[in-house]
Amino acid sequence: MSRVNARIDEHTEARIAWLTEVTGQSVSHVVRESVARYHAEVQARQAGPRRLLALAGQGDSGRDDIASDAKRFLGAAIETKLAVALAASQERQPAAHAQTGTAPPP
Repeated sequence: MSRVNARIDEHTEARIAWLTEVTGQSVSHVVRESVARYHAEVQARQAGPRRLLALAGQGDSGRDDIASDAKRFLGAAIETKLAVALAASQERQPAAHAQTGTAPPP
């Protein structure tokens, strides 16, 4: 394994400290897990649109504007999906802290 030195702000430091306290894991574990999750999230966001765009124009929907407007339709659908996912994530955050009896970092 290699070492990484990074500059982080106080808010990020508080988040890491809170995660290590609540999970009982080391700072290294928390950082590795966080990077792995962030990587998976970004990779999924990048892969999803490309896979879906490859399907544009395939089949017969009965509409004649689908292929020419595929990016616009897909973009709108993705924005809606991400907005719903973000809202759901924000609603779950307070509940998770209530279950553990700990307060989220500032």
